[in-house]
Amino acid sequence: MSTIDDLLIKVSTYMPSLVLRREEAIQFAMEAIRHMGLTHTMKMKTIQVEVTDQQICLPDDAVRVLRISRDCPGCEPYETVQEGRYIRFRGQCPTAPVIVRYYAYQTDSNGEPTIGDELEDVIFWWTLKAKLLESYLNGKLPGEQFGFVQNELNKAKRAARSSYRSFSQSEMEEMIALIRAPYVPVRNPEF
Repeated sequence: MSTIDDLLIKVSTYMPSLVLRREEAIQFAMEAIRHMGLTHTMKMKTIQVEVTDQQICLPDDAVRVLRISRDCPGCEPYETVQEGRYIRFRGQCPTAPVIVRYYAYQTDSNGEPTIGDELEDVIFWWTLKAKLLESYLNGKLPGEQFGFVQNELNKAKRAARSSYRSFSQSEMEEMIALIRAPYVPVRNPEF
């Protein structure tokens, strides 16, 4: 598991002339994690939020909302509309809190996103691409160099996604054992 500090060090090592501020590193890491959407790199959270003016604001660490529910007898049915970090409600029940279940970024004790091993390369190349994009668009960076960064990002994304689909050695052994286990019919005495 890496941190934002590790990302800053890696970028300054490979690209000493590139200035990457801590806020940018955090933003780019969060963008890449959200873009990849690999739920095994996130944690699931459930929180209770008060509704104010028919809306709630999602926490900063929210990546994907799984479910919103209200526990108030007699409430009318409602619809939700998400607009950025805000979720607006249509229907009556402005005083009842809602329960939000969502996937969140893994964070360290400072609240900064931690970077799992499977996403380390993705976040590195995502950060380089984001920082070099303006130079490329202004004609200061040749297309071949920007294309190299894009290709490396695509490779890292494929590798991260394939690692998610792969089974560990112990998981494979468990599946093989299940397949090889003899079939033993269960007899129900009622028949």
